[in-house]
Amino acid sequence: NLPNVANASGRGIANAWVTYSSERLKENLEPVREALALVQRLTGKRFRWKGSAAPAIGLIAEETVAVLPEAVTPDEEGRPLGLNIVPVVAVLVEAVKELDARLQALEQIMRAA
Repeated sequence: NLPNVANASGRGIANAWVTYSSERLKENLEPVREALALVQRLTGKRFRWKGSAAPAIGLIAEETVAVLPEAVTPDEEGRPLGLNIVPVVAVLVEAVKELDARLQALEQIMRAA
């Protein structure tokens, strides 16, 4: 069990948020596959939080759960409520690698032509 040193809702500001990530705490490690296909199913949204005039950008938990259930935190009734951004970042990293591989292949074709 990982220690949970806080449980709160609201807005927090810090110079860093740290998430446990050591392989010592994990098992069944395997690469994320078809990451670009996952990213293509996500939809970034512009919105305003209820009760706020400030514009915001983000993902919608109810939409994200169908694509990356590992990233969604449910409420007490099991409904999608929040997002753990770490799985989203991991998928984005692998999607960029997939795009880079495609780009390199196209550049190689262009050089050979």
